[in-house]
Amino acid sequence: MACLQRPNSPDAIPWQWPWPWRENKNPPKWLHIRSSKWFILWVCSFSVFADIFLYALIVPVIPFALSYRVGLDPSDAQKWTSILLTIYAGGLLVGSPLCGWWADKTKARQVPFIVGLLLLAGATVMFALARNLALLVVARILQGLSGAVVWTIALAMMADRVGSQEIGAHLGTIVAARSIATISAPLIGGIVYAKVGYYMVYVTAFIFLGADIVFRLVMIEARVAQKWDPSIGLQLAREHFSTQKLEGPEKVSQKEDEARAFTVAQPRGSRISRLVHYLPPFITVLSSIRLVMALWGCTVLAILFGAFEATIPLFVHSTFHWDSAGAGLVFLAVLIPTFISPAIGWLADKHGTRWYVAIGYLLTTIPVILLRIVTQNTLYNKIVFCVLLAFSGGLAMLFEVPVQIEIVLSVEEKMRENAAHYGEQGAYAQAFGLGNLTYALGLIIGPLWSGYAVEGAGWGVVTLTLGIMCCVSAVPAAIWTEGNIFKRKKKPNSGREGEGERQEVSASVGTASASDSHDTAQNRPEPDSIIVPPSAV
Repeated sequence: MACLQRPNSPDAIPWQWPWPWRENKNPPKWLHIRSSKWFILWVCSFSVFADIFLYALIVPVIPFALSYRVGLDPSDAQKWTSILLTIYAGGLLVGSPLCGWWADKTKARQVPFIVGLLLLAGATVMFALARNLALLVVARILQGLSGAVVWTIALAMMADRVGSQEIGAHLGTIVAARSIATISAPLIGGIVYAKVGYYMVYVTAFIFLGADIVFRLVMIEARVAQKWDPSIGLQLAREHFSTQKLEGPEKVSQKEDEARAFTVAQPRGSRISRLVHYLPPFITVLSSIRLVMALWGCTVLAILFGAFEATIPLFVHSTFHWDSAGAGLVFLAVLIPTFISPAIGWLADKHGTRWYVAIGYLLTTIPVILLRIVTQNTLYNKIVFCVLLAFSGGLAMLFEVPVQIEIVLSVEEKMRENAAHYGEQGAYAQAFGLGNLTYALGLIIGPLWSGYAVEGAGWGVVTLTLGIMCCVSAVPAAIWTEGNIFKRKKKPNSGREGEGERQEVSASVGTASASDSHDTAQNRPEPDSIIVPPSAV
């Protein structure tokens, strides 16, 4: 019977889950579709969409749940809504570096990816059943941890599959998926709650969860697919493998031994140098100023959007006398322009990231500061306010997607410098984990900063300080994005070193091969001295 045949037999059922602990010699069914760039992009985008959708779906429901199910006084509902948002950021903050470390150490990122989905499912069940604050707090923590898993591992798996040369357009698509979820979820959640009731909101959530788990299980990530087809996956890994193959295991081992010996043979006082060798990659990558600038970009974006989320509802209520529905709809002006993110990513792939980041900071400064001129309840002021918000959201994309690209490029740079330290698995997930960590910090700082500023000095000071933050960030971004501008010479219209470095690597490998061939020719024995074994005749 076919169902009793061994998995490794030629006639075994081809539909096999490609878990790393299973030694399947036969490729799974539809391997090249399930591991293709477009399908992995779809799965990663949908996972981000589902995570943000479930996060935002219950936003209009939480105040009612706090009042009618938990029994809080309506005057305290708003305070606890803000606290729960902060708790989510705390879960994201703590979970991101841990998830990144786990994802880079495990044989397959798909395992923690599925665990993150289980955390999200558990959080959704808790929200649906909660009748006390403690359960809501635990649910929000789990939701933050799930967000850490999704945003860390989805981006890392995308980088594994496409490498740095095409990552911008793909990351831009994931950002667009986030925007779709952010726009649609509160509207759907509010309508479902008003028309059908509380529990149907969570039925909607589980429909998306079900689709998400199917996609995540069907997908075969690049790391696993390479077992059956080495052509699938990251170009950098293939280059490293080719270099090892050309140089031979002896030379590669000798280089690694020399690197370890160099680390150990430091002067007696340089204990720090010896310690660095044993630090995890998510610590050592921070020695790259290029990565630090990218992480700062994540923080700036989170502070900006976090401040908007905290202050705009109160501002439009006090200035335009809009209710919560109007305050929610005005965020469409911020979010709709973010759909240009795939185009920005494609352009950054083609032309480089430095000037997109620097100019993005400068241009975002203008509409953010000009928001302070909106002070009266007139139609003109309302139109100006929405237009300025739209420019603020759209221009911020000029640096959001490129700084995500910079995370990938800076990590590849560190991996080239010290491949032995970062290992075969690399450090993409840990770097994206740091990006999530700094983004979570921004989500905490932004509302606190803007909240105190608007109470103490007014709306105008909030927008002025946010604009100054963007403007000041442009100078270091222009200097250190893509590396120190005073130390690196770039080719025109190119923001990457990849092609040049690959040519240099190929040239050096070719030189080494030629040198080895020359040495071999010099040491080749005379024909008469060659003894041919009988088995070769």
